[in-house]
Amino acid sequence: MADKRKLQTEIDRVLKQVSEHSEIFEDTYDKIQTATNSNQKEKFEAELKKEIKKLQKFREQIKSWLNSSDAKSMAKVLGETRKLIENQMERYRDLERDAKTKAYSNEGLDKRSKLDPEEQEKQDCRDDLNRYIEDIKLQVDMIEAEIETTSNAKRKKKTEEVLEALQARIERHQRLVAKIEMVIRGLDNNNLEPSQLEDVKEGIEYHINDNTDPDFVEDEYLFDDIEEHLRAVGVRQPRLCHASW
Repeated sequence: MADKRKLQTEIDRVLKQVSEHSEIFEDTYDKIQTATNSNQKEKFEAELKKEIKKLQKFREQIKSWLNSSDAKSMAKVLGETRKLIENQMERYRDLERDAKTKAYSNEGLDKRSKLDPEEQEKQDCRDDLNRYIEDIKLQVDMIEAEIETTSNAKRKKKTEEVLEALQARIERHQRLVAKIEMVIRGLDNNNLEPSQLEDVKEGIEYHINDNTDPDFVEDEYLFDDIEEHLRAVGVRQPRLCHASW
């Protein structure tokens, strides 16, 4: 009974924090839309990034509760809160994508208007891939914060197991980013076309959205066809161990 009360208290605390940070997110998002100069806009964008990191951290905790029978009675509200966070994540991704394709001075819009349809399709694909990298980096930041917190835990044996699992997740993310960077280079060098990447993009999105779920299975063969194609056109691929960031 005491454990249930403790869990309920923790869930209530997280739900309250999600509500508070979601309000801050909304307020900051609105400030970005009404910013009158680029410096002001960049300041608010940095603040928004901090808020989305916090919300993503709460999302990971909520997902773990949703996968636990101990929080079954709270499944509905937890599911709704997870959806709220994911909606905010999607808004952040859209905002970040727009920021990369148009400058505050509309320089980006001018550039887009000069692209032919094929180049525009390639640019949109490149933007998606870069957005995936940013999403993964956000997750890595969260894991690193969790590692720092876990390192201070008292249960040494359990702590070591958790730290190993967290480090393995970081390495998995780094491998994926390295592969995405390989694909971007293929696009830049005209060795790949957007039409070849639909399945890969779907697999990347699955990784980003579901990699913490207990049933998640990493697709080790996701990039095999792409790598085979690059080899066929004479592109030598280095051994990809980790990302470049």
